[in-house]
Amino acid sequence: MLKYKNLLLLLKKTIMKYNTLTIILVFFNFFSFSQIQFKTGYIVDSLNQKKQVYIKDKGWLYNPNSIEYQLTKESPVQIADPYNTLEMGIGDHTLMVSASVEIEASPDAIQSLDRQRNLTTQHQRVFLKTILRGTISLYEYTSTLNTRYYYQKDSNFFLLYYKKFLSLNGTVAFNEAYKSQLFSLLQCGFIPIAIKAIEYTLTDLKQVLVDYHNCANLNYNQFKEQKKPVLFSLAAGAGADCITPFVNKTRSNIFNLRPNIELEALLPINKYKWAICLEGSYQHFISHEAVFSTQSAKNQYYGFEMSLGLRHYIYLNSATRWIVQGSAACDIPIENKVIWTTNDPSSDNFITLVGNLATGLKLKNLSFLVKWYSTRNLNGSNLPQILRDQGGFKFGKISTYFNYSFPLFKKNKKNSDRLEF
Repeated sequence: MLKYKNLLLLLKKTIMKYNTLTIILVFFNFFSFSQIQFKTGYIVDSLNQKKQVYIKDKGWLYNPNSIEYQLTKESPVQIADPYNTLEMGIGDHTLMVSASVEIEASPDAIQSLDRQRNLTTQHQRVFLKTILRGTISLYEYTSTLNTRYYYQKDSNFFLLYYKKFLSLNGTVAFNEAYKSQLFSLLQCGFIPIAIKAIEYTLTDLKQVLVDYHNCANLNYNQFKEQKKPVLFSLAAGAGADCITPFVNKTRSNIFNLRPNIELEALLPINKYKWAICLEGSYQHFISHEAVFSTQSAKNQYYGFEMSLGLRHYIYLNSATRWIVQGSAACDIPIENKVIWTTNDPSSDNFITLVGNLATGLKLKNLSFLVKWYSTRNLNGSNLPQILRDQGGFKFGKISTYFNYSFPLFKKNKKNSDRLEF
């Protein structure tokens, strides 16, 4: 126990002594290396030889151009690319195949659309992500510009044609040639009729191929999608502050309960392990009275704290995450008052900026954090110099709080690629 107390004391002294931003950057840099793991998988090389390997699982928001792997956990890292690798897989949720296909690079972002209805494509060898394998297989290719889908029949890969563009009157229009392709391809039962209503989304395209294989009594295999977390959430809760005012170099401890609210936006990088968080809380304290050279005084403080930070999640298991966080906090006072024993009180309200580091655990929607703050200086321009020379008014703080988070957005049940309020 003594060892941990000494560690916390050293951390607090370090934050006070050095630039807080530098400490935060070093803090996150240390933890960022530990989260990408080599997982058991396989590759099939260009000679069609299958090897059991350990693959560096990066989550891959976009289809990778190369993949790192090891033959053993002690062997050097090797690189698999679409030219020397036919296929790679990790467990039952990630399977990439190499294929020479048409790449359609028009952007899907509305502000970047052109007025050309026709697709412009070029052939390129890439890794495609497998969605469904069967008589007719479905693949996905995601780049920074768009997401496009491919089907495979026999040994040939075909782009399902789709493009957003601007019509002559400036509205968004769609080239939905993929419907004609599927209409000719999936002739079974009522499926050709259903194709008229499907959209160019993973959910609809996968479902129509599942229906086709079931209708034609054909075998197929679906690959599990890794569950994506809620990208935007609102958390509310309560906590306790241990505030340590320093008045004329006299230290005291004050404990206060307070409400807490937080907005979190997960970043789609590194398997959603990074997030930006905006927190708001209310704080107050009245310090113990301290004796200065001429009389006694105490500090009364009420204010709001807004904190903007960068958060990193470290997965301990499927339900539990360790939180590491660094933030910059803006302290907005309602009242920063010096109460004298003989003179009238004097107020000196001004905004202060401080840094903080936090760590804790998140179990599903419930999170618990401990946060350390750098010392705040409350010595405004109205405080006489003689009192500044004797230490003036400062305070440090350690906070603990519980939060329960609620999703702000939910997925449209029909279209899994869109978000709605």
